[in-house]
Amino acid sequence: MAVEKTKTTKTRQSPTNKSADEKTVATKKAVKSAKAKTSVTEKVGAKKSAAKKSEKTVKSIDKKAAKKAKLADKKSVKKAAAAKKTAKTAKSASKKVTKKATAAKKVVKTTKATQKTAVEKTAKIKKAKTVKIAAKEIAKPSEKTLMANKPEETNPLRIRYSDMELAEFKLRIVDRLERERNNYELLKSTISHGGSNDTEDTSPSFKVLEDGAVTLSKEESGQQLERIKKFILDLERALVRIENKTYGICRETGKLISKERLFAVPHATLSIEAKNKR
Repeated sequence: MAVEKTKTTKTRQSPTNKSADEKTVATKKAVKSAKAKTSVTEKVGAKKSAAKKSEKTVKSIDKKAAKKAKLADKKSVKKAAAAKKTAKTAKSASKKVTKKATAAKKVVKTTKATQKTAVEKTAKIKKAKTVKIAAKEIAKPSEKTLMANKPEETNPLRIRYSDMELAEFKLRIVDRLERERNNYELLKSTISHGGSNDTEDTSPSFKVLEDGAVTLSKEESGQQLERIKKFILDLERALVRIENKTYGICRETGKLISKERLFAVPHATLSIEAKNKR
């Protein structure tokens, strides 16, 4: 009986103990809720700080990007200005080059015109001189022609001219050959209009009188050119005969041709005696 009483006393608790237990439970719950709230607030603060940091980093990145963009814009502007300057300098240089080219063309045209006029004047003067000389020869023969028509007075015992005499003949022939070559080149340039860019060869065909005069003058100058060419060949052959030491020997009689005839006709291969027999 005593044991049963003790068990009943244990199971039955006083109201004061129940209220204390409830308070402890409530305090525990409050502590837990407070801890939870503090943890939430800490998390929210951490998130806010992280967001602030991320905003700061984004702003700094944006600032850096803006600075880089500004620098790039400045560089592009500088490059564009430099390109404009180079383009201006290139244009000015090209203008100078074109001006120089036009000036050079003008100078070339003027020089060609002056050369043409000078060549034409020299050709006219030479023609007039040749006509005058021919007229004088017909009216009064010169000493050269008289000497050429004189009978030869050579030593029949001589076989050929000496080396000194051949050297003198050579000097005369070389001088004459150089002059004839210059005359040939001048006459050739006047016929072919060398060094001129004019429209003489492309003139209209209805200028009948002028074209006839031009063709006649061209034919005459062409014949004169052929004569000069033949004379140059004869002089060159005479130089070959001087080198072979057969110059001045008549190819028919074998006698020496007189000096007077050779001075007048340096390419002569026949004496006056042999020529008169023909």
